[in-house]
Amino acid sequence: MAVKKFGMNLKKDPRSMVSASKEEPKEEPKVEAKTVPEAKSEAKPKGKGKVGRPKTRTEDVHKFPLAIPVSMVEFIGLAALKHGGNWTAYIVSLIRRDIEENREEYEKLRDFIGGQ
Repeated sequence: MAVKKFGMNLKKDPRSMVSASKEEPKEEPKVEAKTVPEAKSEAKPKGKGKVGRPKTRTEDVHKFPLAIPVSMVEFIGLAALKHGGNWTAYIVSLIRRDIEENREEYEKLRDFIGGQ
C-alpha cells in the first residue's frame, strides 16, 4: 500500500512524475517595463527626525536613579508644571537654588574634606 501525503504517492519514483512528452517550452509574452515617475513626498523629515521630547540640557549630565516618596509624587508633578511639566528641570532648579543659598557652607565643607 502506497503512503499518500497531501495527494502525492511517496512510493512512486519522482522521475516518473515528470511528463514524458518532449514539448517545446511555451514562450512567455514579453512585457515592456514602463517607467513611472516616483511620487514626491510632501512631508520631508528635517534633520535626524528623532522622536521624543526635545533636549533641554545645555551642559553634560550625570544620570543616576532617584527614589522619591510616593506621597510627594503628585506635588512634584504639580510643581514641575512651572517648568513645562519636566521633572528634571524642576529638580535641577531646586538644587541650583540650594547651592546659591548655601554656597559658602558647601565650599567650606569641600575644603575640609580635601576637595578641589
